[in-house]
Amino acid sequence: MVAVKATYSILPDGNVELAGEQLPLNHGPVPAEGRAGLLYDTDLGPSKLATDVVLNGSAWAPNGEPVRTLRAGFQIGATSHFATVHGDRYWERKLWSWRPSEAAAFVNMPLVYERAFGGDTPELPPASRNPVGRGYAPDAEARVWLPNLESATQPIRNRNDIPPTTGFGVLPAHWPARLQHGGTYDDAWRNTRHPLPPADLDPRFWQIAPPEQQVSGRLSGGEAVTLLNVTPPQFASGGRLTFRLPKVSLVCETRFYDGTREHSRPVIHTVILEPDELRVCVVYHMALPCHEKVNLLEQTRVTMKRRPLDKAWLALFGDVQSVAEASPESDTEQPA
Repeated sequence: MVAVKATYSILPDGNVELAGEQLPLNHGPVPAEGRAGLLYDTDLGPSKLATDVVLNGSAWAPNGEPVRTLRAGFQIGATSHFATVHGDRYWERKLWSWRPSEAAAFVNMPLVYERAFGGDTPELPPASRNPVGRGYAPDAEARVWLPNLESATQPIRNRNDIPPTTGFGVLPAHWPARLQHGGTYDDAWRNTRHPLPPADLDPRFWQIAPPEQQVSGRLSGGEAVTLLNVTPPQFASGGRLTFRLPKVSLVCETRFYDGTREHSRPVIHTVILEPDELRVCVVYHMALPCHEKVNLLEQTRVTMKRRPLDKAWLALFGDVQSVAEASPESDTEQPA
């Protein structure tokens, strides 16, 4: 398996360029600082059925003027995910029914799972069982806060509604939304398959993004990206910023000590949008089944082929460039 990670800066005019600081490959999950959940998952996982798109950031009021509600999210190619973002609200009793209180005004709202619907209780279905969420159980003062992030197509209308969790970031593997696809770990697995995954593991378990952000058929680069109200107002007039995902052509050549070679093309494994930092990361991934020849594996060479849109890459690497070489002995990794 080979992973190549590229970090780009998003310019206010909609162009992208290679960032001066290239983020490293993540060998495992990276916890989010100061809160529950993950900021990133591993970049070195198994092949996935779809490209995962993750958005880490905040909802921003257009032009910096406080609002009580706005629509925020992104579109990348034909895939989109938008949410309704509210200021803080709670359920309050009015006559014979419960009504949401007026939303507090805000300028920015973190797009984190603590602000989405959920609760850590088996009474909720997996799609709604966000262990750090709000909207289901009362707090210490017996007040039930409504989620700040709400589905644009399934709004909460009464206190008994159980909507699916609306979020944009990484879903940890042990959270019910992913764990339901993890397969059966029992005595039969322990005696016949361990340490391999169980035979009934659903490949959807490896998808780290919310279902709305999984691109079946994968992204290939060059897709138009539109960010809506997720970029600091000084960088996005009216809350909207558009750019194109960089289009890069990589080729892997794997050499074996018996003289044979295998050629393959990495696919886009994960896209990480981080508009607060005007940054986007793209992880390219290649996995080669070679179990019978693993002891003959010498090295894999990653080469970039010239594409007209890759001006930033060409300025840094030239026409055709070896991005990295990895061998079983060297654990070499160089973010492209």
